[in-house]
Amino acid sequence: MDRQQVWILRGLNLGLYFTMGVLQPFLPLYFSMKGYNPAEIGLFMVAGPFLAVFSQPLWGFVSDRLRSVKGIVISLWIMSVLCSIWLFHAEGFWMTLLAVSALFFFKMPSLPLMDSAAVLVSQEAGVSYGSIRLWGSIGFAVVSIASGYLIVFAGGIGNIPFLYWSFWVLPLILIFFLKDRQAAAKPIHLRSLKEVVGKEFAWLLFIVLLISSAHRASDSLLPVFLESLGGTEEMVSWAFGLAALFEIAAFVIVPRFLGRFHELGLLAIAASLYSIRWLLYSLIGNPAVIMALQVLHAATFGIYWIVLIQYVGRIVPQHFRSTGIAVMTAVHGGVAALIGGYGGGLVMDRFGADVMYWVGAIFAGTGAVLLFISRWRQKIRSA
Repeated sequence: MDRQQVWILRGLNLGLYFTMGVLQPFLPLYFSMKGYNPAEIGLFMVAGPFLAVFSQPLWGFVSDRLRSVKGIVISLWIMSVLCSIWLFHAEGFWMTLLAVSALFFFKMPSLPLMDSAAVLVSQEAGVSYGSIRLWGSIGFAVVSIASGYLIVFAGGIGNIPFLYWSFWVLPLILIFFLKDRQAAAKPIHLRSLKEVVGKEFAWLLFIVLLISSAHRASDSLLPVFLESLGGTEEMVSWAFGLAALFEIAAFVIVPRFLGRFHELGLLAIAASLYSIRWLLYSLIGNPAVIMALQVLHAATFGIYWIVLIQYVGRIVPQHFRSTGIAVMTAVHGGVAALIGGYGGGLVMDRFGADVMYWVGAIFAGTGAVLLFISRWRQKIRSA
């Protein structure tokens, strides 16, 4: 049964990231087609994730309280599809802002819930979390690459809605075969939430905010950046597809090192590589080279995310795993998305993309230094 659940979760990750492989690369271009400027696009791309700062911990807590993932995820996904219909029919800045906010408000809380389920099932089945999560990268890579050609074949960026809705079929079917979690061994109440955010976890969240702000700025505005350099829609799809393809290698390789090295050391290395990556982006004005540099996603986000999930799962009390992962994901995908997406859009609009990536390199470099210091202090305490 455990092995069957592993494959169901792999299929769910594949299907869920199918849908993300359409939205993330092409939604900014869809907004650009409708006449919005980079700052407005940056706001659209972070408004929903910012609201998810509140919805992710809320649904994570409800999941831990009820020991249920399946029913909550089904409800969130149905609402996501309904909100996407609203978004693609919305006209005007404020209506579009409300619609995209609602879409991400319901969709994003399902990501940490799926991660939490993957961590639990991987432990029970004796496999690595990365072996489940890599199927999300496969789905994202395949769709983000293929979508560029499918959109051209279908007649343009305005046909994104039909691709997006068709990719929801697989996850909405598979979710009904997911086995729900067992009852909690320890009662969970609102007053026990203080167990989640200790000093160590709070300090980690601050560092995550620095590193993820730069990451989310590039995620939100890379399509606009490539388009401004003369890149095509196919280049945009390949840029995100290459990142996801090489991310798969990280999900296969990194788990082998998790038992040999401390998580803080690995996170510091990933943050250092992030800083180098953004520095290169700031110095290069060729869209083809920027597209090729997306292979560095494996050595940055690939390491960063696997190790981060593992570390949070270890330092947060086990009966609060979903809540802890949800809080961390809310910082990465919500607060950092607002700072990176909207702030990055303002910087790009006023000073150019090179300055935006310079700032990103400084943020990631600062995070790397803090992680190295944190690991050094831990070694001193242990000695």
